[in-house]
Order: sequence, then structure tokens, then C-alpha cells
Amino acid sequence: MLSLPWLKYEYNEKKQFNWSGVKYDVLNAHNIFIFVILFYTGLCLSFQLYWEFWYLDGLSATPLLLGGAVLIRRSLLAVSTLGSSYLMGRIGDLNTICFGLFLYSSSFLALSFTRIAWLVLFIDTFQAAAHGISYCAFTVLFYKASLKENSSIILGLQETVFAVGYEGGATLMGALFHVLGTQLTLVVYSTSCATVLAILLLYICISKYDTHYQKLDQDYAKE
Repeated sequence: MLSLPWLKYEYNEKKQFNWSGVKYDVLNAHNIFIFVILFYTGLCLSFQLYWEFWYLDGLSATPLLLGGAVLIRRSLLAVSTLGSSYLMGRIGDLNTICFGLFLYSSSFLALSFTRIAWLVLFIDTFQAAAHGISYCAFTVLFYKASLKENSSIILGLQETVFAVGYEGGATLMGALFHVLGTQLTLVVYSTSCATVLAILLLYICISKYDTHYQKLDQDYAKE
């Protein structure tokens, strides 16, 4: 709060939401599909948020190793978030999400065969990077996909869908651990990630949206 006098920002008191534009953005088939992918990445992140320490504890990890997991996760998340703009500039928003899904799939597969606690931390770096780059890509993508005056609503909806995904993922993964066991659950998650990745890649190939996701006409809601 002390820094506010030095921050430059623009506050438009006359700004009004274009509800017809919001309806178009929310019900647009492309955006619905991307929201589904976003929800799924929330399911994937649940492992790090809720079950990673449980998994490490099962591998007899020491308190020092558990603390190191947090430090590594936060550091890699910061690096991947800062580096996401470069990656999106090179391969595009949708391809960045694909890369994140690839990292999720690979990491879950590797975790399913890992029985060494410190090796989990190495694999964990890929999951942290996957979350950082994919969530930033979703944010940029949804901002470009909506009218400027409606961007706050769309980004708020993005946060809501993602939150529902990782909260639901905590329950789903816990139930699968109980029914299928740890290794098979991680294999199922790896396989499902690969399936979602394949669907998204196919969509990119046949869709009219290119990998850099051209900004929509800001006047379409007035038509």
C-alpha cells in the first residue's frame, strides 16, 4: 500500500461491461474448450498442492527434504512464470499450454516409478514449470479472446474454473489413491494428460485459431 503513490495506473469511472460481449466470450465454443483444458490442469496441480508431501512421507523423506521441496517448487514456479512470456513469443499461447501438458504427463509417469524421495524433488521441478508456463499462457489467451472492457470478468472466470479444478482434483486423486493405489493412479494421470495433449494438438491443427491466437475484433459485440 505504501507504494501506491508511485504507481501509475488508469481508472476509468465510466467503464461499463458489455454483457452481450461477456455472453459471447463465455459461450464461445473455442473458449469453452480452453476452459475445459484449464479445468483439467487444475486437476493436475492438485498433486503438488495436496498430495506431494503425503507421497514424500510414504518414501520416508526427512523434514529437511520436505522443506527443500517447497523451496524448489516456489523458485521454479517464479522462474517459469517469468520465462513464460519468452516461450509464448517463440511458440505461441496454445503451444505453450501443450508444452505444459507434456511436462505434466512426463512427470506423472516418472513419479509412478520413483521410489527415491530426493528424485521426487527433481521431477517436481517439471510440474512446477508446467503450472507456471501453462497458467500464464491461459491468462494471456483469455485476455486476448475477450473485449477489453470485459477482460476482468473473463479472467475472474478463469481463476474460478481453475480453482474448482484443483479443489476437485484433490478429492479425485485421493479417491483414486485409495481405490487404485499410488502407482496406478499416477499412470492414469499421465495417460490422461497425454490424451488431453493429443486432443489439443489435433484441435490446433484443424482449428481456424493459429498458435499465436489472433486478437478478436473489439467491435463484434456491437453487430
